[in-house]
Amino acid sequence: EIMVVDDEVKCADLFARILRGDGYEVRTASSGQEALQQLRIKPADLVLVDMVMPKMNGMQLLANIKELYPETDGIIPNGFGTIEDSLEAMRRGASDFLPKPFQPRELGRLTAACLRAKRASSDEAFLKQSQSMIELARMLTQTTDMHTLPQRAVELACENFDADSTVL
Repeated sequence: EIMVVDDEVKCADLFARILRGDGYEVRTASSGQEALQQLRIKPADLVLVDMVMPKMNGMQLLANIKELYPETDGIIPNGFGTIEDSLEAMRRGASDFLPKPFQPRELGRLTAACLRAKRASSDEAFLKQSQSMIELARMLTQTTDMHTLPQRAVELACENFDADSTVL
């Protein structure tokens, strides 16, 4: 799911209409506060964040999103800011920026690239965890040393599942 955050409703609606036309599920928010409220209920895979908004600007919103939802990617549509602003946004967690004015196909290409990269990263993590489970299964069938097996199982669990502790 994609969230478009822009205090100009017509801009948010334009982005949403283009992305829905490409087959994406899209919701909009007209402020940083509203976006964070919606994300608490249901996180998004990708957010398009306007840089210039009252109360909470795009940079602040992006920093909040990345702190709360590090798996959520961001794209910054940039019409007024400088390249330096866009690079700063990327340092704060944006995956890319879209210069305004833009062609609808450019928005679609950028969105697809961000989501594809996110899927690839998720698939890579799943593959790594699967390989560890295969290694554990192999150890169970081939190891006769029952003293090293539990320790190796605990190590694999901690390495692959971000566990703070493991009990066996």
